Amino acid sequence: MALVTVTDPARDYLAQLIEKQDVEGMGVRIFVTQPGTKNAETCLAYCPPNEVVPTDEQVDLERFTLYLDHNSVPFLEEAFVDYSKDQMGGQLTINSERQSSECFR
Repeated sequence: MALVTVTDPARDYLAQLIEKQDVEGMGVRIFVTQPGTKNAETCLAYCPPNEVVPTDEQVDLERFTLYLDHNSVPFLEEAFVDYSKDQMGGQLTINSERQSSECFR
């Protein structure tokens, strides 16, 4: 299983976003677009129950479930999701061994 770390501030921030969606069982999926290329991007997206894929790896983060896209798992080694407050409100960052991005869909 990929080692993905989600910091407490990131968990709290994502949980707040999910609560605003008002969808029972809503989670978050992490995936990599264009893996293995210079255009690779690690992304997070809402994952309602009807979009859960049976091959996803699931990580229980207490307030929500993090779904790891099966095809992206090799590219998520040592992935790190963090949230830091700033003057504009805050910034969610996703860093992995292979790429860094700030993508939330």
